Amino acid sequence: MALSEIRQRVKSMEERERMRIAICDDELQYRQLIHEKLLQDSICCDYETEISEYESAAELLAATEKGYSADVFFLDIQMSGGEDGIWVGRELRRRGERGLIVYITGFIDYVQIGYEVRAFRYLLKGQINESLPRVLGDIRRELSGSSYFFRRAESPCG
Repeated sequence: MALSEIRQRVKSMEERERMRIAICDDELQYRQLIHEKLLQDSICCDYETEISEYESAAELLAATEKGYSADVFFLDIQMSGGEDGIWVGRELRRRGERGLIVYITGFIDYVQIGYEVRAFRYLLKGQINESLPRVLGDIRRELSGSSYFFRRAESPCG
């Protein structure tokens, strides 16, 4: 590979944006699992990510008050501390956040409520390993018209 070609590739990589992803779940094991799967997917499908983890709704909303914004929000529906993911989704939309919302839950009962905030997908906690790769493919396709560069947006990376 010629030096000019290498410089062009590096420049291209520097110009593309990172996909900003927020994970808000009060359970550390699920934050870590989703974070790990996101990193694997970004390596496999060759895109840059910036992943932020939040243990509570208050923590995530405080970050948005300070200017944080994400392209994708993974929100646990049932969290300790009073607020739930549905409320957080409503609050994010009220504040003008346009990022995709993916709800993480142990229960399917909340699907209808998610339409109020234009939830993109639902992930059942017991099926994250099986379902997350498909959801990430859907996210890549949804965001492929953005300024992200997905070298393999259509290929299954799992």
